[in-house]
Amino acid sequence: MEWVNVLMSHVALHPFRLWGLLFAIAFTKSTFLISAVLPPASVMLVAVISVGKATLSSWEAGIAVMVGAWCGTIVNYHLGMMTGHLPWFARIMSRHADTVVRVRRRLQNSAVPVLFTSRFIAVLRYIVPLVAGVLRLHPVKVYAVSLISAASWSALYVGGFSLVLPLFS
Repeated sequence: MEWVNVLMSHVALHPFRLWGLLFAIAFTKSTFLISAVLPPASVMLVAVISVGKATLSSWEAGIAVMVGAWCGTIVNYHLGMMTGHLPWFARIMSRHADTVVRVRRRLQNSAVPVLFTSRFIAVLRYIVPLVAGVLRLHPVKVYAVSLISAASWSALYVGGFSLVLPLFS
């Protein structure tokens, strides 16, 4: 774990690298295959935000998290569009078969609320955009709703953390 301390101290001195690290963590937290193998990204995100308080303002950290989360959602959507018909993808998704069937049914009936709220629920954060891609929902709708959802999630996440952090200082 010493490498984490070295990384954090190095990144704290370079705002652009810190911004990039926040982006990368939010991106991987929102991406299907990557988020399954990483340690809890929430813990990593909180650690980076707390280290970066001296370097980045809350709004800069929030923008990095928002853009990373939005890009992760868009990647999942396009993965769904490209791989939805492949047999190996069906095997991977069969692990979440019940969830996928429910998400598919809900997306067909009311796509906007489902896309928006999925950002706030762990597994649905990456399954919903994948299924939206498989269903070939209109890209503009997915992009717009995902951007609004990522902005809301980032504001709640970073803003809430910024309010709680001084209590522990």
